[in-house]
Amino acid sequence: MERSTEWGSVRSRFLGSTAILLLALSTWVGAEDRPTTPDVPVTTLAPVKGVWVLTSEGKTVPAESFRRGLQTSGLFHGQGLLWSVGDQRSQYPGHLLLVDPSTGRLVGRPIRLEAPDDDSDSLVAAYRALSNSDLEGLTRHPSKIDTLYAVTEDKHQWVIEIRLDAPAGVSIASARETVREARAARIRARLVRISKLEFPENVRPFRDDTNSRLEGVTFFPGENALLLAYERLDDELPRLFRVGFESDGGVQRRPSLVPIDFSKVSRRSDKSRARLNINGVVAFERAGRKWVIAVARDQERLLIIDLEARRVVRALDLELRSPEGKRMLWVSPEGVAADPGVGKVWVINDPDSIRGNYRLLKDEKATGKFAEYAPQLFGFEMAKVLD
Repeated sequence: MERSTEWGSVRSRFLGSTAILLLALSTWVGAEDRPTTPDVPVTTLAPVKGVWVLTSEGKTVPAESFRRGLQTSGLFHGQGLLWSVGDQRSQYPGHLLLVDPSTGRLVGRPIRLEAPDDDSDSLVAAYRALSNSDLEGLTRHPSKIDTLYAVTEDKHQWVIEIRLDAPAGVSIASARETVREARAARIRARLVRISKLEFPENVRPFRDDTNSRLEGVTFFPGENALLLAYERLDDELPRLFRVGFESDGGVQRRPSLVPIDFSKVSRRSDKSRARLNINGVVAFERAGRKWVIAVARDQERLLIIDLEARRVVRALDLELRSPEGKRMLWVSPEGVAADPGVGKVWVINDPDSIRGNYRLLKDEKATGKFAEYAPQLFGFEMAKVLD
């Protein structure tokens, strides 16, 4: 009786071990058969020197206790100029900033976004009640030279339609006249309408931080729709959304997800603590395909996205240097623009440094234009970014 029990125990252990071995073998074989998605390849671009973004007189805009100088955010290229917006801690919140890409200087003075004096529209009334509007991304309608769109992030999730006006007989479609009118401060920017966005309930910002929501906007190539960049969700990854237009031209309320797998973008080796986020996007067609360039602020990277294949094809580590060619501790690139016609990509930063980390790497504290929160503009050859 005891021998039978002992033999049964041995046989059970043998059969159990065999089953575990077979299960492990089948799992291994199955894993070999299953397709795997490789990590996104990473390339490091050659160092690029910045250009200080200054007033038209070549001066910085002094910072105050809350304000951070110009504090540039979104970016797009049009009429030979780079168009940006003043973020919520800017000396010019809710203003358009026109920048000469060759010098980094503003063309004319910042242009205030004028909201209609009409409280019958509750969203417009809410905008007018804000001391600053937290404008983030900025883009232009591909076929309407006078129509821009911006997004807000912190207090509200809005798309704001902006109309540019110039004096009678003046065409801002002309690059020369746009520059001239901006210098003469005769271009006006009117808020035309606000569309409130309603994201799905499962779209929650990282750590419930309202400052981790909408950051970028661009037009969806070939479609009557906008492409929106959501900075980072609670799973620590960004998202892209598409939102179309109503028949009357207003923006639809409910954005739909554009499925891009950002989980295969590994952390940058020399910034291993930096999580992935997206703070600016620009979309365009090139060589018959639709592309998106996204700027990841915390990792100081560009992500190249094949919009038709719905995947990130490459990550580009940026080596952004000061105008003197020196390394910086924290750059915070936030806006990105591109023009396939001239073959250029531009990145602008948002130097909203609350811990004094916007400075040269060798310095213990910020000095000079760093201490004055002067933004910087960086230019790249598109061929080196995409090819």
